[in-house]
Amino acid sequence: PQGTTLQRIISSDTFDIGYRDSSVPFSYDDSNGNPIGYSIDICRQIASSLKSTYHLANLNVRFIPITPQTRLALIANGTIDIACESAAITLSRYQQVDFSTPVFIAGSKIMVKAGSSIHSLDDMNGKVLTGIPGTTKLRAAIAEIQQKHLNVQILPAVDHAQAMLNLEQGRADASVADDIDLYGTRSTLSDPNDYTIVGPSFTYDPYAMIIPKNDDDYRAFVDGVIS
Repeated sequence: PQGTTLQRIISSDTFDIGYRDSSVPFSYDDSNGNPIGYSIDICRQIASSLKSTYHLANLNVRFIPITPQTRLALIANGTIDIACESAAITLSRYQQVDFSTPVFIAGSKIMVKAGSSIHSLDDMNGKVLTGIPGTTKLRAAIAEIQQKHLNVQILPAVDHAQAMLNLEQGRADASVADDIDLYGTRSTLSDPNDYTIVGPSFTYDPYAMIIPKNDDDYRAFVDGVIS
């Protein structure tokens, strides 16, 4: 149909994938700067299915860097056709975008230095918490902190790599993210045992690919590949 995402991909012979360069293990750059990860694998399969289904032998698959702050707008304005990373499905995001069927379930936790006296958000009074603005994880942590009347300073980070740096360099006492993202970030360190992921999960988030709103044909195609 005219004007839909599928039509745009077919007519331009281009599939634009938004990705994150440091969201291990979902979407990140390898040592050569090439996008890899669990979500990237799924989106490469979607690209492959677009090629075969619509006979697009020369389909140009482009990877466009995004952040949690830019991804919704880039989907909404048509700059990218899909966001392949670690995005949680939320009702508020449905105002701007749509989501594929879920591909993973994660829970929010915090990471601290090994031997820290912090075992959950309850131990964060008078401490500094780093996290990525615009993520469900940081919002949920702030809500819990306010509910428990804790005095916690929030240090914003642009991505998981910067949050890790804030923790490593002592600017923050803990970093908040989904458990799988924390384990992924920790796995990139020279000694992962220097850090530990603690506390009960305070949110449970289904991850999915972000896709344009109100495009049933395209969503059906994406979901078909994922299924």
